[in-house]
Amino acid sequence: MTRTRYPKPIAALRELSRKPSFRAAPVRGLDQRATMPTTIRKVEYAYFTVANRSGEAARILEALRDANINLLAFSGFPQGRAKAQIDLVTDNIDALKATAKRFKCKLSRTKRAFLAQGTDELGAALPPMNKLAAAKVNVIAADAVVAGEGRFGMLFWVAPRDYRRAAKLLEVP
Repeated sequence: MTRTRYPKPIAALRELSRKPSFRAAPVRGLDQRATMPTTIRKVEYAYFTVANRSGEAARILEALRDANINLLAFSGFPQGRAKAQIDLVTDNIDALKATAKRFKCKLSRTKRAFLAQGTDELGAALPPMNKLAAAKVNVIAADAVVAGEGRFGMLFWVAPRDYRRAAKLLEVP
């Protein structure tokens, strides 16, 4: 039997993962040290696909500001070499659609996610993730940020087929 040789950094990570302190504990319900975020709510979003060059996000954000569109979250990331995706989470998706139409920009169809907001504490994002994991609901993406003054926010997505079930598990109306 031949032994697989890994580059030193990978070998070090493999060694660390064998130590009990590095392994994740099995999901057995909610971690009792962190409490559920103050609020979790359903949100709608849509995205633009734009050229991946400087100023595109600023141009979109300026148009949204001028149209008085309140954003709950904004995320931009590359999509291949020449394009970027700009996700816009708002509490007024109809106004976002109207603004996109006015500027002749192609907006994606409306999609859904969850927005958690609450007190920033150690493990603040863990309770909703644990609750979904325990029910075998896969979180397909998540972004979290500290908002200052002891607050945090987290945007997370589940597969469309799991959305209603996740909302029920998280007790989101």
